[in-house]
Amino acid sequence: DGYTNSTLNGRLGIALSPAFSIDLRGYHAKGRADIDSAGSVPDSPEYSLVEEWTGYAGLNADLFNGALHNRLGFSRSETVRDNINPLRMVRPQSFAAKGQTDRYEYQGTLGLTQGWTIVFGVEREEQTMRSASPPNSLASYATIRSSADIDSQYAQVRIEPVVGLTLNGGLRHDRHSAFGGNMVFGGGAVWSLFNNRTILRASYGEGFKAPTLYQLHSEYGNSALDPEKSRGWDVGVEQHLFDHKLILSATWFERNTDNLITYNGCATSSRPPLCFAPGTTTPRAGYYANIQRSEAHGLEMAGLAHIGRLTVDGNYSWIVAEDRSPGLNFGNQLARRPRHAANATASYAWPFGLTTAVAVRCSGKTIDTARTSATVTPFVNSAYTLVDLRAEMPVTPTLILFARAENMFDDYYETARRYGQLGRSIYAGFRARL
Repeated sequence: DGYTNSTLNGRLGIALSPAFSIDLRGYHAKGRADIDSAGSVPDSPEYSLVEEWTGYAGLNADLFNGALHNRLGFSRSETVRDNINPLRMVRPQSFAAKGQTDRYEYQGTLGLTQGWTIVFGVEREEQTMRSASPPNSLASYATIRSSADIDSQYAQVRIEPVVGLTLNGGLRHDRHSAFGGNMVFGGGAVWSLFNNRTILRASYGEGFKAPTLYQLHSEYGNSALDPEKSRGWDVGVEQHLFDHKLILSATWFERNTDNLITYNGCATSSRPPLCFAPGTTTPRAGYYANIQRSEAHGLEMAGLAHIGRLTVDGNYSWIVAEDRSPGLNFGNQLARRPRHAANATASYAWPFGLTTAVAVRCSGKTIDTARTSATVTPFVNSAYTLVDLRAEMPVTPTLILFARAENMFDDYYETARRYGQLGRSIYAGFRARL
């Protein structure tokens, strides 16, 4: 399946005075993507058209000789999506949606004294969405419209009580127009020892995420969804050896989540009630649902070595992410979460300025969706290994040429069933700085 995309973005900074400035940013993207057929043969000619706009305007002000930095901003993002199926002779448009988010924010950063910093702010986010799936006929159809607002306040304190030790802690309160208020806490510590050769890290955090408008009200929506709430912690160590030419790190983490929101695909038989459009007997391909309780823990390791002009780095993750809710999926790995994943890159800087690299990406197998029937076994997405090549050459101090080949051996793989990923892809271009 083909994909085309054009993107334009820019940023403008205007210094009004040494203490005041204006920040303007814009982003526009327009793309077309062919859509997989969901299993039919031959593949469907259906395609999707997407256009995105994002704009930001901000005012920065430094007060009290720079001790208090203020940022006041407004942003708007808008996404319009249309699916077109040429095989539909009466009404080719099979899906139409538009989403818009307006965000108002203020953030202050106050330096109280050496080693003491407070960051605080308020935010308001206004979301709107409309979505429709027109039939291949002249019959009327429903357009789903929904909206939500989120008001937030937060504060974080960062202190350095002794040289090498940094502590931070903060609170955030969100009030959602549909789900009410919620308070979360986060904190952490970083301790740098032996002239930064050994670094110890630890953190604890809580999370809150309300369902999106699409998860609640789209054709796959579930209006009974609850917000996600999570608690997690991690500890890690980073060790620098041989005058920082070799860096090794390891992190252990654990996370518990209540009401994790996930997408469940529906089997063609033994359908539960949620596999039908609400209030009808019309089957649907899937739906969003809460996982009452899930747990994740794992080990993440990384290494980086500089050997002359050669640099080698890699990482490996072992993650056990399981559904711990009573029922069919108790003890199963969460959908589309590989238990094993690894990446490695070797790059070489040639004497005449050229840099070349080879990268390897590996992912273990995953189940595609949670079990919705005791008699239907979930589909398994196979493990895969991909090889990429990259090259970069500076022509002038402000102009760089680059090229890369991804999935060099043209391996077929899927991260979600029936959504084929790109085969061998070759890119070339330049980066210029004015």
